[in-house]
Amino acid sequence: MPSAKHQSLIRLLTEGRGVLREVLAFVGVDVPGDLELRPGPDAVREGGPNDDFPDGMMVAQGTTDRKTLEAFVVEVQLSENPRKRFTWPLYVVVSRNRLRCPTTLVVLTDSDEVARWATRLLESNGDVSIRAIVIGPRQIPHTLSMEQAREVPALAVLAVVAHGRGPKARRLGSMAWSAVRPLVDRGDELGMLYMDVLFAYLDPSVLEEIREDDMKALGYEPISPYFKRRDAEMFAKGRTKGMARMLERLLERQGLDPTEEQRHSIVACNDPTTLQHWFDRALGATNTTEIFEA
Repeated sequence: MPSAKHQSLIRLLTEGRGVLREVLAFVGVDVPGDLELRPGPDAVREGGPNDDFPDGMMVAQGTTDRKTLEAFVVEVQLSENPRKRFTWPLYVVVSRNRLRCPTTLVVLTDSDEVARWATRLLESNGDVSIRAIVIGPRQIPHTLSMEQAREVPALAVLAVVAHGRGPKARRLGSMAWSAVRPLVDRGDELGMLYMDVLFAYLDPSVLEEIREDDMKALGYEPISPYFKRRDAEMFAKGRTKGMARMLERLLERQGLDPTEEQRHSIVACNDPTTLQHWFDRALGATNTTEIFEA
């Protein structure tokens, strides 16, 4: 069964707004601006027992006629798996036959070692030749600007996936957090996905620094004119809901299993001060008692 980290990266590539276009640009593949990248018919995001389906599928279509001109089979590979020698060509051939268009395999990994293995595997597969791109940390830039992060938040999150435990982690983490947090505050599902990935890939000490220095939840003020026009009560409700979900994600990532009563307390809490207090305690907790009963 695919891991939560595996599934979150698939969603990042197939659902993140604009991220696949940017990822392809990393390796010199330009998708023309008059084409739209959309989820394809073979996308499998929830996993399952059948290993003959790719992780995901994206298609490049004309913005007016919706004609599919190119397809991209998306695979997230977090470890070496010799069976991919046979399944990767299958995914491409089946998809190409079904969609009747050029089809390229895109392999994303968070490990340089796995990226080298995947490249060797594809280059040495003399049985069948397929169009393939392998993207690992070396291909993902760590020189993003804040403007780029705000325009494509998923791109900043992907930079954290590649470099979130290295010397660039603090700057990239702060940038990604600043780009993602407004999405979370308004209850955007993609924002929650992005934040989930940040929790998974940022070093815990860096995450805590960012939380303390840059993202004071109680002091956060919306800068968008849209949100300034919104009723303050509705904004506060959305913010506490987002904070509660962030707390639940953090507990899950740290392997902490709250009781039913504690889960109810999180969901029912509408006090941002209390949620902030629980979140800060959870960062260093070894059990849920330390969070809720002190």
